[in-house]
Amino acid sequence: MFADVDFIGLSTITDLSFFRCLELKLRCTCIYHDFAPLYLPEPDENVIILHEMHTNTFVPDAGTLPKLIEHATEQDSLSISTLVLTYPQITDALMRLLKTRFNTIPTKDCKHDELYEFAQTKLLYVRRRVVQFLREWMLLCPEDLDDENLLAEIRTFGNAIHFHNLRLKKIPELPSSLLCVKPRVIVPSTTAPPIIKPSFKLFRKEMNILDYDAEEIARQLTLLTHEYICSINRNVCLNQNWCRPRRVEHAPVLMHFLQHFNKISVWVAFSIVRQQNMKKRVKVLKKMLDIAENCEKLANVNDLFCIMYGIETDVVRRLEETFAELDDVYQNKHQHLLQLLSRDRGTQNVRRFYQNASPPKIPYIGFILTDLTFSEEGSSSYVYLDTLQMVNFAKLRTFASIIRFVREIQTYKYDLQICPELRELLLNAPVEQDKIMYQMSLKLEPRASKKNK
Repeated sequence: MFADVDFIGLSTITDLSFFRCLELKLRCTCIYHDFAPLYLPEPDENVIILHEMHTNTFVPDAGTLPKLIEHATEQDSLSISTLVLTYPQITDALMRLLKTRFNTIPTKDCKHDELYEFAQTKLLYVRRRVVQFLREWMLLCPEDLDDENLLAEIRTFGNAIHFHNLRLKKIPELPSSLLCVKPRVIVPSTTAPPIIKPSFKLFRKEMNILDYDAEEIARQLTLLTHEYICSINRNVCLNQNWCRPRRVEHAPVLMHFLQHFNKISVWVAFSIVRQQNMKKRVKVLKKMLDIAENCEKLANVNDLFCIMYGIETDVVRRLEETFAELDDVYQNKHQHLLQLLSRDRGTQNVRRFYQNASPPKIPYIGFILTDLTFSEEGSSSYVYLDTLQMVNFAKLRTFASIIRFVREIQTYKYDLQICPELRELLLNAPVEQDKIMYQMSLKLEPRASKKNK
């Protein structure tokens, strides 16, 4: 392997023709057959650099993949994290490209008296940046190490650097701890508020979700939703895996998350229309508004949308007499929640609310999926300069920002206790078909024409 070829050792070689011999030796397949070919830097025309005025930085807008990696391992640290987070969108050979970049050689027009400087500065710097790239990769995407082939390839590469450094002590090594996949340990909280237990009812065979306090229901919904959010990895956000045709195979966690959202929303509507008695129906409606209000207090925008969707569905919203029975407190609460979730000006109110809320907080999953769809459909993954195909790096930066947004949510945890009984009830919430619920709604409050008859 490359470890027994002393690049940096050129500092002790006075005859610079040694480097030319070194090049020939590097091409020998018996040494590099399991590593990578040499890398000759591509022309500067193979990358388009733009100046971002608001940050006063120069960032790549498009380029060939080797040139983008060259740029990331030479100048732009932010490009490293963007490539790490989004590379499955464009390649499955990132490790090979990095190893090839590690084998950088000078251009053909490099003079003999410049070879020493190349070995001492350029090559050493590039190799350090390649190792930095790998370290960033493993820190940002530890789930990639579940691929045994990739893990073995990185370990081999890291061991080779270690062997190389036994003599040179020049290139930073990959921490061995990063090459180990550590199981997640969940430590029970000692500061979480106590679970609000339901009041005991005599002769009750089984508990119902609504027997619990509205605040506790909101807490358990929040914990469930946060678990779903934390289970979404970056591959869900790439290659249109979030779309309906690919969701079952490539994003099962997201599919279950959306099914849970729809189920709770239907449960809200069903819980209201199943109450034939007006007083009981109004009581359940008030309870749902209380749950939504507590979701707002927990900055759980997703379940706030979920509960309000159930309340505002056609089968419930048509019950004008039921809503008219709400007192002023709940009328104001209802109007406040509707205004918060209003779609006027692109849901500006709820987006501002989420932005100003302190973490932990949960966004509406629909906003994330909408942003992904717009990013995917808004531009092509590749652009062309004459006949040269380039990766649309601006699009990758957009995807990377969405992935960072999701990961920021996953960083914070809610200091709440799990209530197993209520959690089980929520996961198995009773629902009914839309047509049946609409018939139930008509029986409660017939249409105006029939009512007048």
